[in-house]
Amino acid sequence: MISSAFYYRDVFNVGYLKAIPHANFIHDLVNYPEKYDTAFFSHTRNSMGKDFGFHGDIEPRNTCKSQIRKYLDQLNSDFLLVLIMENFDESLVMLKRVLNWSFHDIVYFKINSHKHEHTVLNSTEKAKFRNTSFLDFEIYEYFEDDFYKEVEFFQTVLVKTSEFCLRKNSTEIVALSIGKSRWDEKFQVTQLDCEWMKTKELSPSFVLLLNIFNSHDALSRFCWNEQKKQKGVIKFKIESTLLRTVSNLLRRIIFVHKGKSVNINFKT
Repeated sequence: MISSAFYYRDVFNVGYLKAIPHANFIHDLVNYPEKYDTAFFSHTRNSMGKDFGFHGDIEPRNTCKSQIRKYLDQLNSDFLLVLIMENFDESLVMLKRVLNWSFHDIVYFKINSHKHEHTVLNSTEKAKFRNTSFLDFEIYEYFEDDFYKEVEFFQTVLVKTSEFCLRKNSTEIVALSIGKSRWDEKFQVTQLDCEWMKTKELSPSFVLLLNIFNSHDALSRFCWNEQKKQKGVIKFKIESTLLRTVSNLLRRIIFVHKGKSVNINFKT
C-alpha cells in the first residue's frame, strides 16, 4: 500500500492522495481513512478485492468472512496459479514451468517503480490499516497461507512414503493410500513406486528403462544382438534387485522390432 500511495500521488496525481499533507503522508492516510480514504475500493484500500471481483458491501464480520472464504475457494479452483508480488521472481519461475516457457518469455526490467521516502508503520497503525483494508488482507493471507499449507501437507506425504518404502517387512502392506486433499485427488504409493525411487539414477538398468519409455526402438538400439542372429529375441543383463520392477513394467509394453513382436529373456 505504501508504494502504491506514493506512486499514484506523484505519477498519476490522484486527487484524494494529493489532498493529504506531505509531512505525514502515509501516517495520515492510515490513521484518518474516514477523512482521506473514504471509498471502500481505492488505489490504497482493498484494491485487490476490486480486481478479483468482490462487491463493495462486504463488512469485516464473521458472517461475511465465511462468504469471503467461499468466494476465494472458487477463485482458487478457477486459477491455476496465483502470483505473489513480494515473491515476484519466484512466481515468474513457477509461471515459466507451468506454461513450459523459456526465460526469454519472462525476462523483464522495472519501468513503473517509483522511489519514495521510507515509511514504517507502528503496531497500532498496522492494526488500523488491517481493519480498513481487511479484504485485501483476507485475499493475500488466503493464497500465501494455502501455499505453505500445501508444502506442509506434501512434507507429511514424504514422511509417510519414506516409512512405507523403507519398512523391513515389505509384504505386510501392498500399497500406501494417501487420501484426497484440497490440493489433489487420492492416490497410492505402491511397492513398484518404491523400487523406482530407490533406483540409482545412473545405473544401466535405470537408463535402459527410461529409454524403453522414450522410444519404441530403444531395446533394439541398446540390447539387440545381431551377431548371435537370434531373430526376435532380446537378451540383456539386469540387476537382480530390479528384476521384478522391470518385469512388471515390461508386461505392460508391447515391443515391435522391424515389424515383428519381440520376446524378452531375462538374465540375472
